[in-house]
Amino acid sequence: AYITTYALLMLNTDAHSAQIKHKMTVDEFVRNNRGINGSEDLPREFLVTLYDRIVNNEIKMKDDDASAVAGAALGGAAGRRRKEQLYASEVARSVQKSQEL
Repeated sequence: AYITTYALLMLNTDAHSAQIKHKMTVDEFVRNNRGINGSEDLPREFLVTLYDRIVNNEIKMKDDDASAVAGAALGGAAGRRRKEQLYASEVARSVQKSQEL
């Protein structure tokens, strides 16, 4: 689940960042995820479904979390702890979302 979540986050960044000029194709996404299921491949249909959902529905942080990250940037050790908490929360949400897919 963690490798799949990471792959989905990378795809999300690739698909929705204006800074990325060459967008990952579905075939590249499938190729990049070979052997991640106990050295076996996940079904292509499953990976294509994940690809389509991420490309068509960007994963975003909630507005209040984004504001909190911006505010946390201001304050030393307390700000770092808050950023770490927000990061852990976002990773947990991403894992849950990928498991739901």
